[in-house]
Amino acid sequence: MNAPASDVLAAPLSLRSGGRLTNRLAKASMEEALGNASCDPTRQLDTLYGRWARGGAGLLLTGHVIVDRAVEHHVTGASAM
Repeated sequence: MNAPASDVLAAPLSLRSGGRLTNRLAKASMEEALGNASCDPTRQLDTLYGRWARGGAGLLLTGHVIVDRAVEHHVTGASAM
């Protein structure tokens, strides 16, 4: 008999890298569009990721992260509208 889906999602997951996730819930990456005009993270972005972290997901994937201001970047998706 198979375990209920809630039991499977709540189970820890060991990664081949040696890391371990506390559960199998993940938040997919998004373009939050909460950086300032200089592409620096804002307090709002920090607050948002803090809430997601406290929400219990085992894995949070970051979105469109700009690491070099000299490289042209384009926002896509709903935040570009």
